[in-house]
Amino acid sequence: MITAIQMLTSILQGSNGKLDFTNKPDGFIEDYGDFAQKVRSEINYYNLNGTDVPSIINAVVSGVIGSGINIQSTYQDKAIQTQFEDLLEEHSEVGNFTTCGRFSRDEALRKIVGYETLQGGVLVRHHYNPKWNIPYRLELIPVTMIDTAQTDYTYKNGLKAQNGLVKDKYNRIVGIYLYTNYDRTKSKVYSTKDLAFYSTNWIDLSQYTAVSRLVSIIPQLTDTMDYLKAEVKSAKKKADAGAYWTTELYDILIKMLKDELKSLGNTKAQKTEIKEIINLLAQRGSMPDGLTPLPRDDKVYQIEHKADSVYKTVADNTEKKIASAVGGSSVSIYKDIEKGNYSSIKAGISFDEEHYKMEFAKLTDHIIRPYLQRLFMIGVQTKKIAIDKKTFFDNPRQFYKFDILRQSKRVIDEKKEADSIAKHLANGSTTLKRVYAENGLDYLTEKEKQIRLDIEVELLEQKLRKDAGLSPKKEENV
Repeated sequence: MITAIQMLTSILQGSNGKLDFTNKPDGFIEDYGDFAQKVRSEINYYNLNGTDVPSIINAVVSGVIGSGINIQSTYQDKAIQTQFEDLLEEHSEVGNFTTCGRFSRDEALRKIVGYETLQGGVLVRHHYNPKWNIPYRLELIPVTMIDTAQTDYTYKNGLKAQNGLVKDKYNRIVGIYLYTNYDRTKSKVYSTKDLAFYSTNWIDLSQYTAVSRLVSIIPQLTDTMDYLKAEVKSAKKKADAGAYWTTELYDILIKMLKDELKSLGNTKAQKTEIKEIINLLAQRGSMPDGLTPLPRDDKVYQIEHKADSVYKTVADNTEKKIASAVGGSSVSIYKDIEKGNYSSIKAGISFDEEHYKMEFAKLTDHIIRPYLQRLFMIGVQTKKIAIDKKTFFDNPRQFYKFDILRQSKRVIDEKKEADSIAKHLANGSTTLKRVYAENGLDYLTEKEKQIRLDIEVELLEQKLRKDAGLSPKKEENV
């Protein structure tokens, strides 16, 4: 019977140093300390040296976040709504949202989704500093900064540490070992009170280690890349193959040299020189490339042994398997609409939409909603939101009323979508405010703009009529 150590060695040390899936782990990967690191190395290799992984990440980020998200306060007090949304807009700007000052809110959310897809998880740490204009920012930390070497089943106070994660008796993560220097030689425990570990649990319910779902497509990526290399190598050999021609000039030259050789008698030096010329011509032979002259009566036989290429078939099947494995469609990931008709493309987009809705719901629960609650609390504490502190802290949840909407919804038939919206509006299952919000717009703001525009048009019409000596336009009976 194979032991756990033997299985781990077999998985992590393939013949070429890469992942080897010959032996199958039982799903409990917490005992395989370096598994996640090996997986990340493999996936990063294909991210840098292939096109499939970047396509997948781009599709997922585009589907889940897209151009951005729309967040609106739904608390019943209009003044508080406005104050929070003003605070939210300011905090979402570059320079205010992350500690490094590099990303706006929507950019940061794209990074979270992208790196969770690529590396299996992301750490989000909440920072507070009274020197900042809004004393609250977020830090995005890659899971590579977790010191997975830290394992201690008798950590302290009934806690245990495994692969860099400190857990209580209920297996809740209460602390994480993070490297504290750039060369990653020192680490310390950070409380999860202000640190969120955003990761996908998909291998087993016992899984805490961040492992990307892309690991499931590594065998297909390896086979496809190897096959492509073989195809390219074969094509290069075929392109380098020489061409052969028969020419009477070649025969004439050889005959002239031989006749000259016979006529020289005993002149040794000249004979040697002519013999060398004849040998050089004779050695032309069958060259691997270029244009090679042959004696007129010689024949060249080419042995055909190369089978027709099946790369397109292999690639198409691989793309389908890869797309299915990561929860997407070939249309969204590879952007190749020529491979399907209208119905199949529409079905693919609908499958994508359901998958991206689930991913966005997960992101909302673990990252966005906790962020909004913290920002609202900061707004109250800094008096940017006019709520009495005691009233707020007695029951903060009553104020946490938000609409969090994606703007990346895919629409393939705009008429049907418009009809669907009209139907939902008619039966009360949606509102104009929500419809506007899903398109990144505020209903009241847009309505106000339209009213102001209508008034401007009416004033202009009245002025033009007056200038032309016409009577004011009569109001139509309603």
